[in-house]
Amino acid sequence: MYSGMETTVIGLDILPTRPDRIRLNISGKKYDIPAALLHKHPHTLLGDQLQLALFFDPSTAEYYFPRDPKCFSRIIQYYHTGTLHRPARIPLAAFIAECRFFQLDKPALLQIAAHEGFQPYPPVRLPKNRVLRATWRFLTDAGSSRGARAFEAFNIIMILLSVVILCAQSMPQFRSASGTNGTKANDTDEELTALDDYVQFTDPFFIIATVCIAWFTVEFALRLLSSPSKLEFLRAPLNIIDLLAILPYYIDVAVTVSCLHVARSNCSRYKTGIMVVLRVLRVMRMFRLIRLSRYSHGLRVLGETFVVSVRELGLFLMFLGLAVVLFSSSVFYAEIGMKETQFNSIPESFWWTIVTMTTVGYGDVTPKGLLGKIVGACCAISGLIAIALPIPVIVANFNAIYTREKLRSEMEQLLGDVLNVPPKGVPGTKSSKPKVLLNGPTSALDNGANAANNSDKTGSVRRRSRQAVSFVQDCTATFDHAGHLNGAQSRTPKGSD
Repeated sequence: MYSGMETTVIGLDILPTRPDRIRLNISGKKYDIPAALLHKHPHTLLGDQLQLALFFDPSTAEYYFPRDPKCFSRIIQYYHTGTLHRPARIPLAAFIAECRFFQLDKPALLQIAAHEGFQPYPPVRLPKNRVLRATWRFLTDAGSSRGARAFEAFNIIMILLSVVILCAQSMPQFRSASGTNGTKANDTDEELTALDDYVQFTDPFFIIATVCIAWFTVEFALRLLSSPSKLEFLRAPLNIIDLLAILPYYIDVAVTVSCLHVARSNCSRYKTGIMVVLRVLRVMRMFRLIRLSRYSHGLRVLGETFVVSVRELGLFLMFLGLAVVLFSSSVFYAEIGMKETQFNSIPESFWWTIVTMTTVGYGDVTPKGLLGKIVGACCAISGLIAIALPIPVIVANFNAIYTREKLRSEMEQLLGDVLNVPPKGVPGTKSSKPKVLLNGPTSALDNGANAANNSDKTGSVRRRSRQAVSFVQDCTATFDHAGHLNGAQSRTPKGSD
């Protein structure tokens, strides 16, 4: 028996008192820990004397836990330093199960989540009105019902259909077949080109595009009306992109209708001032593809990678800009005396420098002289270095984000009550059945149910501990009264009241 470990002999039972130091045996690995250190966390298993007494081994006068020693080394480090990280090569579920077993508090579990790249979810804001709340969940949460999943699938089909129509509408055979608004056979090429930039109301592609835009408009309006906060909804980046993808259609139609009221001879001149604007607005329709990021896990990971790698991309663009100016000036002055030179000015040389540094090399612009070719070789080598430097950092960010997203569902199940994971499903519908993890918590799809389960487990352990201590006290009092302890001083665990 360890020296300094005071025990009380009650028949054949040996129970520990609260010494200055506590001996722990974790599957054969022993620890000698000051009791005051464990008292700093009284709500944990090691800090609660009632629960700790259940694991006392009277044959060795130590507390025995058949748990993983590698995980416990990090857990006991939390008592010493207040920091907690998962050991290398230990599965996340296994480590969290160990932390749950020793009943570590919420700050400790939040450290695990933060180390894995997760932060608590913000509180879910839902409309107070029951109809608006159901509408909002139906439109934004595909997991709320089967109808919501079907709605999401149909929305994806409409997005892809609108993009396909927009691309097919630009093909020459379809443009010539659709004709123009009121175009005659003797119209000049200039007038035809001018009118081609306006929408054609009788074009089948325009009719299909109108149906798609009507769907997007209704869907956007319903989400706006049922949103908990209209201002936050309009500030959301994806909602801004949705609006920018819808507005060009209405602007295009409005311009076409206004042009039809202008004399035909003035229509081309009327259009000249806004032709570029219309074409830019039509390009903005391709923003509908970004809407797919709502439903695509891969697109979200890619977008977040670019956001995290903004600093590296900024450094690359800055280096590229400096190199473009430097090599454009160099090749211009190197080729200034050459016959049939293609470098007429420094700004015109920007194109050649960018194409060369990115190792594309179209060959449309090439240096003629020896000095110009040397500058071109240096430009190509510098481009390789400029591209190679930020790529490993961006790839590392992508791998980290992708790995984190793969662990998201598992983390939500393991630490759902800590991360405040919002419940799944609309009120009144059946939610998915929680999955029971090995030595771990149940799924945290319902925070209230999970917290109740944890509370019941903790209360059950405390009740059993109090019953054991109460039984020991009764036995001690009986033996003291009968004089069977042979003069041994009876001690009961501190805090058993």
